[in-house]
Amino acid sequence: MAQKPYRFSKKAGRYIPNTQSGNRKFYHKLLASIEPYADFDPNSTYGKHIMKKTISDLRKYKLTNEEYSEHKNSLATKIKRLKELQDNNKREEGFRRRNAINKRASEIVQQKNPLVAFLKKRAFLIAVITGIFFHVFFNEIQKSIWVFLGCWVSLSILGNWIFNRIKKSNFFLAQIELKHSDFDQDLRTLELSKKEEIRLNEIEIENFKNQMEILRTKVSLKAQDLLNEDKLKFILSEQFYNSTDWKKIRVQALLSFENVCVNCGSLENLAIDHIYPRSKFPEKALELSNTQILCLKCNSSKGNRMY
Repeated sequence: MAQKPYRFSKKAGRYIPNTQSGNRKFYHKLLASIEPYADFDPNSTYGKHIMKKTISDLRKYKLTNEEYSEHKNSLATKIKRLKELQDNNKREEGFRRRNAINKRASEIVQQKNPLVAFLKKRAFLIAVITGIFFHVFFNEIQKSIWVFLGCWVSLSILGNWIFNRIKKSNFFLAQIELKHSDFDQDLRTLELSKKEEIRLNEIEIENFKNQMEILRTKVSLKAQDLLNEDKLKFILSEQFYNSTDWKKIRVQALLSFENVCVNCGSLENLAIDHIYPRSKFPEKALELSNTQILCLKCNSSKGNRMY
């Protein structure tokens, strides 16, 4: 079941975007795929600020991308089915054409050689009449039956053989007559319907693609602004020293440097100081190499100077 985009926060007393833990991590990866420079920690104070500003557009991008993928898969299926339909229609059209040509060739034989057609069609009747006459004249029922059977088989074979030979010679004439005949109009109507579905699907895919590009540009520009101007404002704000970003750098500095004031050597009341002051060089405020350990007295006397 899909996770709801909003949740009720008891602390805030209202519904807020559901960007906690794994959800925020997922959208941070999505943001990084759009804007490669978004390599911040999504769980940091500033990271949460960026995610809060971009989560709405990222969610729209995700949904649009899902619909785009669904329509692409649907298009691939429709194209495959159209190909199968075209192959089946081609076979069906060939079958119908062959039957029509064969039927027309038979009609030509019947028109030009009615005697052959009559012999082929009425072989049984002629055999019956012959058997009856034989019985009347010779009064032998058994021989009459054999005469009937022999006559029927002979006339059937002879009639069909002559008819088929004449029909083969008229195949070409039948093909010429039916050359421009339409045997697949109903089949082509179904094909056109499928092609129209594919065309509309392609238009939808292109629309989703354009929407995604617009959202990508919007998210990228917003992320760049947040990673530049807003970041400087955040670093210069009073909340900077309470942020997880600064606390993370502070812990790293305490672990990396000796716990002694680099100015006077004091071991008491130590603090982490910016070598290049945060007010003058905010872009260096979160660099470990720009930190040093000072006691509170030395830190206060240093002020905004560099040493």
